[in-house]
Amino acid sequence: LSESMIQDTLQFQSFVGIKTISDAIIALAFIIYAGVNYGRFVVNDFASSRMELMYTYPVSRVKIMYAKIGVAAIVTCVSMILTKGVTYGFLAITVPSAHFTLINVLEIFTSAIAVTFMGQIAMAVGIWRKSVITTVVTAFLLAVFTQGNIGSVALYDFPIIPYIFAVI
Repeated sequence: LSESMIQDTLQFQSFVGIKTISDAIIALAFIIYAGVNYGRFVVNDFASSRMELMYTYPVSRVKIMYAKIGVAAIVTCVSMILTKGVTYGFLAITVPSAHFTLINVLEIFTSAIAVTFMGQIAMAVGIWRKSVITTVVTAFLLAVFTQGNIGSVALYDFPIIPYIFAVI
């Protein structure tokens, strides 16, 4: 066996390696999930004629849109927190070297918030193009660019990157 294959195998045997890979897969899946949620709850109204219908309601159109964005954000954030909690719990049971600290708990919440904001970037592009498909494709591209790696360097290794995307 080559040395690189041995290193790859060892990566799956340590807690840090398994946690890193599971975090990347979960973030990748939930960025796309956030794009789908925002596309379904928010962008679909702009793509169809429902936005004009909202002018006739006695409730402010802006309040309705904020409520829809809030629902999509809460569903995405809570789902990711639960998924990471179950994953970390499973790792704590199965991997003997697993140790969790307050930093791991904070990491769960900050990554869920970052993924939620990255989904809002996809939503903004979808609203701009008035297309749900554009929203999902943008979320996919954001997921690939932030979670993919080039050689041994990944944008995910720099924790500030999702927050920079969120500010944009």
